[in-house]
Amino acid sequence: MPLEPSAAFTAHAVHDVARAVDTARRLGLPLQVHTTGHAAGRAAASPGSLLLRPLIDAPVSTDPGTRTARVPAGKTWGTSCRPHSRTG
Repeated sequence: MPLEPSAAFTAHAVHDVARAVDTARRLGLPLQVHTTGHAAGRAAASPGSLLLRPLIDAPVSTDPGTRTARVPAGKTWGTSCRPHSRTG
């Protein structure tokens, strides 16, 4: 099935995501998020939807003390893990 959304949008910042949500609401379109994870290839865009691809321009950050990581939406596994692998 080919992708046939009514519109497509790439969000590079959180305010872009908010703008996409507002646009979909204003136009009465269902909002569908394009993921990069395990489910990326399982669902085609719904016809008539606004397709949102989050690709947030922010760095991955890690806190070795709490062993936590903050990964912005749209980051891939390689860009998230390789630079921070020394912190465990």
